[in-house]
Order: sequence, then structure tokens, then C-alpha cells
Amino acid sequence: MSGIIRYIMDYAANNESFLAADLLEDARSLYPMSRTILNAYLAKMVSQGKLERKGRGIYSKRNNYLFSPEPGEKALDLYNSVREAFPFTEICVYEGLWISPLMHHLANNQAIYLEVEKVASEAVFHFIQNQNLTVFYRPDRAEMDKYVYLGSAPIIVKNLVSESPLLYVKGIKIPTLEKLLVDMYCDPDFFYLQGGEYWRIMHNAHRYAVNTSKMFRYATRRNSVAAIKEIWKESIIYYD
Repeated sequence: MSGIIRYIMDYAANNESFLAADLLEDARSLYPMSRTILNAYLAKMVSQGKLERKGRGIYSKRNNYLFSPEPGEKALDLYNSVREAFPFTEICVYEGLWISPLMHHLANNQAIYLEVEKVASEAVFHFIQNQNLTVFYRPDRAEMDKYVYLGSAPIIVKNLVSESPLLYVKGIKIPTLEKLLVDMYCDPDFFYLQGGEYWRIMHNAHRYAVNTSKMFRYATRRNSVAAIKEIWKESIIYYD
């Protein structure tokens, strides 16, 4: 089944719009099937957001959404206060709520994540701690399980991997979707998103404009490129 889906997606990518009848003829040598079977595939891919139905028997690849979340007031205040105190330190900030549209089982993640270059990350943690804010420094799975309640909007400080893909929104640096997808696979504080939930996240990420070269390059830096490539390739298949 996955081979047929990939074939249809490749065909859609190479044709601005196409007739189902033309696709059926083009696929005949590799995937001989009836028009009824093809229509079932097309209908399912439309429901999954992979294709758009432009007219009777006419389809096109759906234009992917851009991932460009806007930081809330708390994230902006945190970023600006740390930037003022550590003006020469590279940082980025993001919110747990940004992950929700990718998830199958929604989690009440109200956390604010601040990533700081390694040389200054512990100092930034103590700076935030001295403001009587609830903050955790590079929590592992055991600490997350025992002490961190994401629904209470904690701050989580982590090391920023060098050459991380970042972008500017409202004058501050945030991670790109490519970075988040890799980090969710690698970081111990995201353990609750790993496994089956992660495959669904990657499946849902196909709705967005993802620069796979950028994602795989960053995954290489995180020693996870082989796994990320395999999951990305297979995750286009629909999960019931």
C-alpha cells in the first residue's frame, strides 16, 4: 500500500493538477488496479490532507502549511530578560503548545522551553531560578516523571545544539519545525512523545512545508539521521 501512496504523491508533485484517469494509465505497469480502487486511495488521501480535489476526477497536491507560530507574552518576556542579561549568548525559545497540532493524543503542555548555548546554559538556569520562577535544568526522563508537571507552565532550560536551524519571529529566535521534529525524537524530556506518538507526529508533519535536507542535516548532528529518515519515509502512511 505504501508504494502506491508514494507513487501517487510523486505523480502529484510532478503535475500541477491531474486527471484520475491519466494517473490510472500512468500507474498501470507498476500498480495495475481498477478505477474503483484508485478512487478509494484518492479519497483517503484527500481526507488526510495530502491531495486536493479540484473538480470531478481532477486532483492536485495540497499546498502545505507553513510552521510559523507566534510566541506568547510569557515566552517573549523570558526571552527578552535573558537576552538583556546575557547579550552575547545565543538562545531560542518555544512553547509546548506549539506541538499540539502535530499530536494524536493531546497533552496539556504549557511549558516554555529556553535553549541556550552550552557554555552559558547553567548560568541562565540560575538567573531564572533567582527570579523565583519554576524552572528545570536539562531534566531527564526520571526527573520529568517525578517533578515536572507540564500543565503548570514550568520553564525548561536545555543546551542549544550548535548550528541548530532557527528562525526569527517577532524579533526573537525560535526553532524551525525541522529542529523540533528531531528534538522530539532525541530529547529525554520529550519521552512521552516518543514511540507510537512520535510516528503520528511525523505523519501529521507531512501537512507542513518541511525542508527534509535541513531536517536530516540537523539529525546528523544529533546522531539520529538514519532513524529520522526511515520514520519520515514511512510516516506518510495513514495510521488508523
